[in-house]
Amino acid sequence: MRKYRYQFFLFMFISIQFSCFKEDDYELIKASDVIGIEIDTVTQVEANGSAAALIKINLSNEAIPGRRKVMLKTDLGNFAGGNGDSILVMVDNNFYGEARLTSTRPGKASVKAIIAGLEQKVDGSVNFIRAYPDKITVSVDSFSISNSFKSESLITAALSSGSGVPSIRQQVKFVVLTSGGQPIGTFLNQVNTAETDASGKAYIRFSAGETGIIGKLTIVAEAERADGTNINNSTYINLTH
Repeated sequence: MRKYRYQFFLFMFISIQFSCFKEDDYELIKASDVIGIEIDTVTQVEANGSAAALIKINLSNEAIPGRRKVMLKTDLGNFAGGNGDSILVMVDNNFYGEARLTSTRPGKASVKAIIAGLEQKVDGSVNFIRAYPDKITVSVDSFSISNSFKSESLITAALSSGSGVPSIRQQVKFVVLTSGGQPIGTFLNQVNTAETDASGKAYIRFSAGETGIIGKLTIVAEAERADGTNINNSTYINLTH
């Protein structure tokens, strides 16, 4: 009787082991069989650090607890709420998760997913384009400057979209004019251009030099719009002895 009872329990144990979906079995399944990822976005996304491409994640409903986390990595941009170029996404009870990818640099970004130690490249890519400005303002750190190479003024140009989003990595050209419309003075390192930073601002230092001229100077900052035309604005500073 004991012999038959032992054989019965042994049979039940083996049956249960072979019928269960083990973690090792899950790890052996190809990533393409258990995960679906798509880039749900328009063809182009502005590289302004704010506009984002949406990446949708769908797992198989056979994904066991503990294997419902997906690591996403990109070769361009940053994931909102992530660790720079990567993010760990936990799917919900409907086996769905999502991530948002932004960038401050133009270019094409590819995305790959890692689940259960397996990698899968996401079809398609995100095309980040230059975030051209619609607005530009100019300001100075002082209202006057003297006729001396040691006297400088810090000029700031702020670029943004029509909705106020900063225009990042945009080239700005500066020129300072006399009341007669003639260029005057020099810029630091003899360069009259600067690039906007993460806040959409470009900075440049200006010195009128020793000209002997006094009066109001006009400071003009200019940048390029999306259609190729230029956008500019100006401010004033007084040149004294």
